[in-house]
Amino acid sequence: MTFRTLIRGGLVITAADELHADVLIEDGRIAALAAHGTAAAESWTADRTLDAAGKYVTPGGVDAHTRMELPFGGPPTPAF
Repeated sequence: MTFRTLIRGGLVITAADELHADVLIEDGRIAALAAHGTAAAESWTADRTLDAAGKYVTPGGVDAHTRMELPFGGPPTPAF
């Protein structure tokens, strides 16, 4: 069974572009990206839909502020 999440209407930031787009995620992986309001994006269905209007979306982005195995106010942060 496939679980789909749809992120609609955010400002999507990729390595090459910035565009108002919708992002379709299937089982935790980015499956598709399409400009918000296009026929392709409007045809998608999902188990969960998130409204990202007015927000940044960074598909595949990594939080560079993560402290992995660094002491911070006590024991080190665990590495996963």
